[in-house]
Amino acid sequence: MDEEETSGLVLIDRFNDKGNKVDAHLTEKFHVGLTGLPFSDTYPLKRIVGLHYSSIGQSHMPSLVDIVLGTYRTAINIIAREKALSELSIEILSVLQPLFRTGHDGCIPRISISFSPQTVNVAKYRETYADLIMRMNFCGYQLTQEYN
Repeated sequence: MDEEETSGLVLIDRFNDKGNKVDAHLTEKFHVGLTGLPFSDTYPLKRIVGLHYSSIGQSHMPSLVDIVLGTYRTAINIIAREKALSELSIEILSVLQPLFRTGHDGCIPRISISFSPQTVNVAKYRETYADLIMRMNFCGYQLTQEYN
């Protein structure tokens, strides 16, 4: 899939850590990659083309992303909890839909929105995921992920 081979930008809001070692931490992540994973010693982050790390008074973009993601999460939780589209969830999802990358076919690929796990064995949970995808598609999302 083409989308899996694309590059990305990382936005990191300011945070404090013990000894204020955040710069060293970020240097390691973007030079060495992810560590401590069960399937390999390191996983290089080869497709990161940019990093934005904000400082006090300059965290506007990460704050905006935080608000958008929180609003999106709220809409998803409303749908999952109520098993229906409410006026609020429809409005939220409709406003946020243009922010998600679409493929050549006009659909939103799994690289943009992905539900995990990919395979759900318990019918009750699989139906919940399938219902959520159906309701999001009603709001114009056209997700490629399916749960049959």
